[in-house]
Amino acid sequence: MSIKSQPVAWNVKVVIETLLRINLEGKYFAVRKVLNEEKFLFLQKSKDFANDITEIKNEFSVPKLNLDEDHILIEQLDYEIEDSNWLTEQGNDKIDRWENRIKQLLDKYKLPISFRDWVEYNVLYGKQKNYPHYNIEEFAAIIRNPQDAHRLGLTTREKKFMLAGFRQLIKWAKEDERAPLKDHYLKVKDSLLNSKNPRRRSRTINTAIKSLNMGTKRTYFDYNADADIVHKTTSSDLATTVFGDETGKKAALVRKQKERLLKRHIQSPKVEN
Repeated sequence: MSIKSQPVAWNVKVVIETLLRINLEGKYFAVRKVLNEEKFLFLQKSKDFANDITEIKNEFSVPKLNLDEDHILIEQLDYEIEDSNWLTEQGNDKIDRWENRIKQLLDKYKLPISFRDWVEYNVLYGKQKNYPHYNIEEFAAIIRNPQDAHRLGLTTREKKFMLAGFRQLIKWAKEDERAPLKDHYLKVKDSLLNSKNPRRRSRTINTAIKSLNMGTKRTYFDYNADADIVHKTTSSDLATTVFGDETGKKAALVRKQKERLLKRHIQSPKVEN
């Protein structure tokens, strides 16, 4: 029996609205906001991600679009969907290919569903300075299918947030709606309590992000050689600029930080020497 065919108390939109009423900006989302910010900081600096965005632009021949004219919001049963006038005119086959490509990018960089609109914005209009602080879409997915909690991995406080929302909703529900809602609540609770969030805050994010500059080429004119010199940033360079290490001993630390950062955020990390 689908969630849409259940009594009103089961409606995903109702549950989500309940969760939002409880507390969106408070303690429940502090960790998630940090984790999503880390994703954003990484993607901003990732050359691979920028290349992937360009590749999708070229693959679908995305024209130069005006945000104010092209961007639209579509009301769905569960939530609002951001969309593009240009994209909606491309036909079902092309839209299906587009959605698959975006999903591939989300999977590659281990991004939650909440980053879908952010990624699409980057492809359609250019770099998006804001980023999703909260993974509300993940809650809707878990409400529809409690087993998704094992795949999505909420934080401890996000789990408490969801369960608090359900308990409040049960109190607000009509008498004849409470029994099926309680039954679904127990399924969600069991799934949440038996799931784990594999990610933790990075303690070295500020210096690790700088390690992505390894391999960057800079051209300058050398008067002694009377020629342009191309310098490729090395781990030793970064050890000096980031850690103030003139000996180069911390070059290995820079390489290690980059390796860990890529492993944390991308499926198939490649580290430059």
